[in-house]
Amino acid sequence: PTLEFKEARQDGNCPQEYILLRIWQAEDDCGNVATVTQKITVVDTKAPILLGVPSDVTVECSNVPTPANVKAADNCDLVVDVVYDQQRINGNCLYNYVLIRTWTATDDCGNEVVGTQKITVQDTQAPVLAGIPANITLECDQPIPTPPVVNAQDNCDNNPTVSLAVVTLPGNCPEAYVLVRTWTATDACGNSSTGSQTITVRDSKAPVFVNIPPTLELECSDPIPSQQPEVKDNCDNNPQLTLEETTIPGQCEQEYTLIRVWTAED
Repeated sequence: PTLEFKEARQDGNCPQEYILLRIWQAEDDCGNVATVTQKITVVDTKAPILLGVPSDVTVECSNVPTPANVKAADNCDLVVDVVYDQQRINGNCLYNYVLIRTWTATDDCGNEVVGTQKITVQDTQAPVLAGIPANITLECDQPIPTPPVVNAQDNCDNNPTVSLAVVTLPGNCPEAYVLVRTWTATDACGNSSTGSQTITVRDSKAPVFVNIPPTLELECSDPIPSQQPEVKDNCDNNPQLTLEETTIPGQCEQEYTLIRVWTAED
């Protein structure tokens, strides 16, 4: 008998879904015909597979990774587009947040797969201060330098705040003391660092006598003058002046030497 084969295709809802009708017809020499039909239903029920979805990570705010190049493979669809989306969930400060990155691949028949990466972004690094002056020691009559402008740099915050606090520590006299200047830099997430300068103010110079009374030779009948020298100090406007007198006897009762010693102390 002669055998004839025919095939017909009926399209479905998508290119990868369809029905094949296969018909075989056999006919003998007397025109008797027999027919058999096979129906093949082709479906696409498998979702694509995503390739290259990165794992969840925790990073510093200055080291957020760029989105990965995620691709998709499918058992039927040769070219599957991947749609990328990102959602940000804010935290307790500007540089603490969570990024949810989603890649979605859908084949021609609507089978879908979703891949997600969670990126926890945090700011744990404190700003770095620049321009903290060195410690110095000054005499009390030297001017105290004005505080310089101290800057700060941060890995995430472009404008961290810098504040200055000054503490005076008294010494053993009014003209001796210590100034402690402390700069504090704080970023938007509350991370802070400090830098200090210590200025030690001292008084190491002794007072200076001015107009010391000259040595005198007097007759015993002359009155002894009550002269007193002047004294000046680099810091103390009123240094303390004390007098000590010593009498050295001479050859008789009316002859003697009077030695006056003044001591000035600031």
